Amino acid sequence: MRQIIHNKEYRFVIQGKAESFRTSAALKYKNKVAKLAREVFNQPLVDKQVEIRINYFHTRIRRMDMDNVAKCIIDALNGIAYEDDQQVSSQKSTSHHLEKYICLSDEPIDIIKPLMDFSEYTFVRIREVSIQRSPWS
Repeated sequence: MRQIIHNKEYRFVIQGKAESFRTSAALKYKNKVAKLAREVFNQPLVDKQVEIRINYFHTRIRRMDMDNVAKCIIDALNGIAYEDDQQVSSQKSTSHHLEKYICLSDEPIDIIKPLMDFSEYTFVRIREVSIQRSPWS
């Protein structure tokens, strides 16, 4: 039996519209994400698996392909949050339309604080994950 232990969590907010890795604005967006991540990470996590949670809050009617947004963010974090994106053991990305009902369960209160300042933003959480074998297995 394996036990997953969640360790330190890192958080930051990306103001404005999220971008897909497929758009012409992707490089500019990746640079923006990298700059924000450098404010949180002194150095990349080494020899650690991480989980990434991405929540995009927007007012746009057109639905964003969150897989493409996540790829853009995960690529931007390479070498800053972690040495290699192969350290990402899981990722979950969710889009929230702000003009509709939103239910957020098991999320930190910090996730909604940027609503006071921004009409559109992405909340990114990176958490160290340790997997240990149970002595009973």
